[in-house]
This record gives sequence, C-alpha cells and structure tokens, in this order.
Amino acid sequence: MGNNIRYFGLLFCWIIMHTAFAQPCVKMGQTPPLAIPVCGTTDFVQDSVSICDGKSVPVPPCHDGTPYIDKNPFWYKFHCFTTGTLGFLIVPKILSDDYDWQLFDVTGHNPMDVYTDASLFVACNWSGVSGSTGTIPNTNAQNTCSSLPNATNAPNQTKMPTLIKDHEYLLMVSHYNDTQVGYQITFTGGNAVISDTTTPKVKEARAFCDGTTMYIVMSKRLRCNSLASDGSDFILSPSSATITSATGNCYGGYDFDSIALSLNKPLPPGNYNLVVQNGTDGNTLVDICYNTVAVGTTIPVTVFPLSETPIDSIVPVDSCNPNTVELVFRRPIKCSSIAANGSDFTITGPSVVNVTGASGVCNGMNETSTITLHIKPAIFTGGTYTVHLKNGTDGNTLIDECNFITTPQSKSFYVKQAVSANITSTIRYSCKIADTVFYHHDGNNNTLTWNWIFDNGTISNLQNPPAQIYNYNGTRYVHLKVTNKECSDTSTKAMVVNLSTYKAAFNATDYVCPIEVASFINNSTGNIVNYTWDLGNGNTSNLQTPPNQSYLAVGSTKDYTVQLIIEDTTGGLHCFDTASRKVIAVPGCLIAVPSAFTPNGDGLNDYLYPLNAYKAKNLSFKVYNRYGQLVFETTDWTVKWDGTVNGQKQDPGTYVWMLNYLDEKTNKQVAQKGTVVLIR
Repeated sequence: MGNNIRYFGLLFCWIIMHTAFAQPCVKMGQTPPLAIPVCGTTDFVQDSVSICDGKSVPVPPCHDGTPYIDKNPFWYKFHCFTTGTLGFLIVPKILSDDYDWQLFDVTGHNPMDVYTDASLFVACNWSGVSGSTGTIPNTNAQNTCSSLPNATNAPNQTKMPTLIKDHEYLLMVSHYNDTQVGYQITFTGGNAVISDTTTPKVKEARAFCDGTTMYIVMSKRLRCNSLASDGSDFILSPSSATITSATGNCYGGYDFDSIALSLNKPLPPGNYNLVVQNGTDGNTLVDICYNTVAVGTTIPVTVFPLSETPIDSIVPVDSCNPNTVELVFRRPIKCSSIAANGSDFTITGPSVVNVTGASGVCNGMNETSTITLHIKPAIFTGGTYTVHLKNGTDGNTLIDECNFITTPQSKSFYVKQAVSANITSTIRYSCKIADTVFYHHDGNNNTLTWNWIFDNGTISNLQNPPAQIYNYNGTRYVHLKVTNKECSDTSTKAMVVNLSTYKAAFNATDYVCPIEVASFINNSTGNIVNYTWDLGNGNTSNLQTPPNQSYLAVGSTKDYTVQLIIEDTTGGLHCFDTASRKVIAVPGCLIAVPSAFTPNGDGLNDYLYPLNAYKAKNLSFKVYNRYGQLVFETTDWTVKWDGTVNGQKQDPGTYVWMLNYLDEKTNKQVAQKGTVVLIR
C-alpha cells in the first residue's frame, strides 16, 4: 500500500504528523454512508482529494501485518443490474501518484460494516506502484497487497472481479500521499451492467392537509442538482395556486427520491394534476445515469376536505390462519398516536381474537399510512370480523398529520376458513413380528382432499389411510397435507416404534459329574412377568433363577433337557418365548489316557483320546512316534486318533502322548505325559 512511508521506520514519523494535523473524514463522499453514486456509462472525475484521517480496513488476502488504512479516501456506490465482471480504470492526473482501491459487497449491510466485516471483501489493489490502477481483462494477476514503489511482483492492474445481479457495492479509492490533484474513473472492459437504463417515474404523490405542500415519491434516486429549487420543474393544473419552491431529501448532497413542493396558498378540496416540464435550470429531473423524467408526465393529486382521517380500508386477508391485519388510511397517521400495545383496537367476530400490538411503517416525519395489528391467537375460524377503533391506554384514538383526531369507528373484513392437518394415530402391538399403526384425520372444517406421504415411499389420498406395518425399531414419519375450499395445511408426525425385544435365554452347566450339581444363569430380556422352568429331572420352578439341580448317570452318560418359558407383557399383550438346552450327566470325570488301543474296527478300543475330559479347558493332546515325529494333535478331546496319518496305518509299537489342559473345577493348569501301545 502506498509508498515507503510504511517501511523502514518512517511509519512512526507519519503517525506523529498524522496525529497532529490530519482531519477526520466527514465530507461528502469521504465515508461509506456518504458514498458518491456512480454510473457505468459515464466517466467520473474526482477534481481533488481532500486530506483526512483514515480508518483500518480488513483485507483478507493480505496477512503480512501491514495496517491497511483508507487514508484520504473517497467512496463510490453502485448497483449491479446484470451479473458479470467489473472493469474500471483509475487514471491519476499526475501519473507519479499512487492510488489504492478496494471493492466491497454491502448488500443488506450497514455501509460502516466495511471496517469490521471481512466477509464484505470482493477485490483490492494496494500496490505501491504508481500510475493507473484498476481491473483489466486477460490477466491472471489477483488481489495485490502492499508493496514498495519499485516492486515488480505487485501489479497495480489486476483481474476483474465478478459482480452479482441486484447486489449493492462500495468502491473505496485511497490516496496515500497528501496531494489533492485528483483522478478520473472510467468503467470499461467488463460485462457487468452497473448502469440503470430505466426511465425514472413517479411512485406516488399526495397533498398535505390544506394543499399548501405536496409530496412526490420517485421510483428511483435522482440527481440533486437536477431539481430546480424554485419548483419550476412542475406546474399545477388547474392553476389554483402557484408552486413556489421544491426541496428534495438530498442524502449526502448527491441524490434524492422524494420532493416537497410548496404552494403560495391553500388549495380547495378537489383533484389536481402536477405536470412535469423543463425547469428554469433547463432540464426536468435526472437520475444518476442521466435518464430523465419525461416532459408532460402527469401526476394526479387529490386534496381532501380538512376533516378527520377514518380507516380507509383493510388490506384483504389472503392468508389462512392470519396473525396480522393491515389497516390503510388515506392521510398519514402520526406514529406517536398509535398505542404500541394495540389498545386502540379490538376485533370481534366468529371467534375470540386478542389484539396484542400495533405498529406502522413510519417515515422520516414519523408518520405512516398503514397500521398493522398483531393478533393472538391467529384467526382460524372463517367469517366476517370487525375492527373497532377506540381510545387506547395512551388516552386517544389516532391523530393524523393534520392533527385531526379520528373518532371511534368500525371496519369489517373477511377471513377464510382455515383447516388443520392434525394427525391422530393408534397402535396395535404384536408379539415380536411387527406393530401396526392406524393414522386418522378428523376431516375438520369441510376438508376436501388428503395427501398422506409415508417415509417408506407409499402415499394415500384417503381421509384414513391404510394401516402401516412397522417391523423394525426407530422413528417413523408421516406427512399430511389437507385442503378445504379456501385453505390448506400441512403437518408431520413422528412415531417412535419400539417393537418388543423379549427373548428367552439361559446358560446351564453342560456336564454334571457324579456328586456335582448343575447351576443356571437366566439371560432372558424383555418386560417379563412370568418364568416357567422344566428342569428335566422332574423338578419345575417359577423363579427367575432356579435352584441348583442334581442329575444322575446310571452306568452311562445321560442327557437331560432343561426348558425355560417366559411371558412378556409389552404393549398390553401376553407374548411367550421358549429356550432349551441339554445338561449331560456323566458317570465319571477322571481324565485318563489308555495305555493301549487296537484300531482294528471291531468297535472295542479302536481310538486313542483322553477319557472323561468333560471339565478340561484349553485342552491340547499330542501323539509322537518313536522318532519324535508328531503323528496326531487336537484341541477337542472328542476328536480321536484312529492310528493313521494321512490315511496310512501306522506301525504297531509304543507311542508317546502329551496332554495339557486347565482344570475347570480347580482352575489349575495340568500337564501329563505317558506312553501308549498301538496293537494290530
């Protein structure tokens, strides 16, 4: 930005001088709110640059610690009418001068936000290189940060930024040197349209009280210097009075959008026309882009008799279930006479309506032609309602701009009959499989159509749609739109589906050795109210966990079947589930390995394995031949060696076995080793 002042310690000197002599930026064009309106069809010449104190500006692309100050700035504002690129060129009158610029999108923002809101940034060039600056086509140069005057990597003409249709923009041009020679801005090269080509028109016009003053509101802002102060841009027809002066609301001294015409005497009540003509300044009214109000344009104005201002009309209530009512007055009402709590008004009709507040769209003279009543509850029941004006808590009714007090009065309006899409539902539970939900609509207020949309993609146009079957848990949604003759309404209902998840389950001792008992652990889940145990040994129980049980093995292994039946009452139903498992009683649990076996297929001693290893955990059983070769191994004691390796019978003789396991009863590790004779 600028020149060497920011570098090598000279910034300190500048701060001292600046603090002592600089003036605040307050002149027209020197602050964002006082920005100068510009048009893309004409060059703008800034004849001189006034010296003033600057403010810090956020520059998102630059993070070098340099303070970016809009020193000696001028601000320009414009509107984008067609999306496209912005091309412009700032040409100093003295080419050795260095100008900087930054563009902001201030749509919907206070113009002063440019000093605090970095998101308003669009583009910038703070190059220290002197000469013409701006944006040009056919370049890849981006936003340029501050630099020294001789920097070769800091172009002072950069890429054109893109403007968006209907957005408002501010262009800041800053001159870091304290000279006042000026520059010219030319908008060229881009394809964004920032020039308004429409003809300015009259938006509205009215006479004030006795007609000695008339107000005109234009459709767009016009140049202040195009308005003849003697009012000669207009003539009155019929000429019952003479226009003596015209004053525009010239904000910032550049443009206006409303005019006050003064007449030399009051006008009798009646209808008049204001006719546009060339004034003594040689022109009619001109907008920023030099579009003129057409000569001969006729503006009708009515002067009403001097009397109180009644409620002229009520804006038709188009919405269903409205919560506001808008009153219209032919003459503006003083906003100060409106009780903010709405106590100036009551509303009667087919249903109870409470007025909770009242407000107007107040202009610069604190007057409004409309008053909005805020009501609660919103009007649901259709029919004719009546607004009643009375003295409010402020001690009066309403007072118009001519100081007439409006007498208590009434005005009626019609409201459409609303309809409610309220959804009701009932659920029918089932055991484990699915729940069925029935949805209903009461058909209130002459409902004619129903549009149901379910989250599984199905739709229905019936008042009460087919039942929905939900077979998994979760939140399910249904949408409904209903209409009657005048209104419609929509609603969404969430249904939490919680299918019964009851389940019968238990653990039991798998093997029962002599003099041991079996124990049980109940793992059942659900809203269980009853447990029914058949313990397989002739005993039963209704306890959640039954007592330990004895099971006998008489000479050989015997299986006992244990069964559990649970009863669940989720959803008011009686649902049952059953689980069963075997408890095996064994004649012995002493683990031993035979000393010999005869794998000859006669059904006697044909296999080698650890006998009775019911209570062995993490078992490992291995067999080796006399050469130390592993011929068999298993971790399942019921898997037996048949005396072969890969289908080949092994030679008779002595083999070595090794057995390791964790004793389930003692929880100790056991390691055994021995020999066995294979006999053929």
